[in-house]
Amino acid sequence: MSVQIPDEEGGLTELLRVLSEADISVEYLYAFVAAQGGHAYAVIRVEDNAKTEAILAENGFTLLNDEALWQG
Repeated sequence: MSVQIPDEEGGLTELLRVLSEADISVEYLYAFVAAQGGHAYAVIRVEDNAKTEAILAENGFTLLNDEALWQG
């Protein structure tokens, strides 16, 4: 799944804190910064996508589909 995170110090840390507090294990993660827009993105692999999507949405994270991710 793809998640938009702030392109600022601590942006990735906040994402990982939310996942950790919800007992969601990350199998792997790729993070990168967009050329425009002031955002960074994380592509994460988790066991339970539905639970993770709900937790991230509750905590104000924006989830992206493939099209939105590549438009950055």
